[in-house]
Amino acid sequence: MDTRSLDVDSYSGARAASYAAHHRKSVRTEVTTLRERWLLTAALRDAGGPAKALDLPFGTGRFWPA
Repeated sequence: MDTRSLDVDSYSGARAASYAAHHRKSVRTEVTTLRERWLLTAALRDAGGPAKALDLPFGTGRFWPA
């Protein structure tokens, strides 16, 4: 069992900006992100277009438009 405490400050604004920049660094990563958004949108549509969904707070919200 991991006994280390959770460091809630480890995901800073600078780290979030770096993560977001990573997904915009090239045409390939931008296309991949668009494809992932399309897949998410299709999955939500296939699930009946739920009004609510559980969004775990990881990343920088790049799927929010879906």
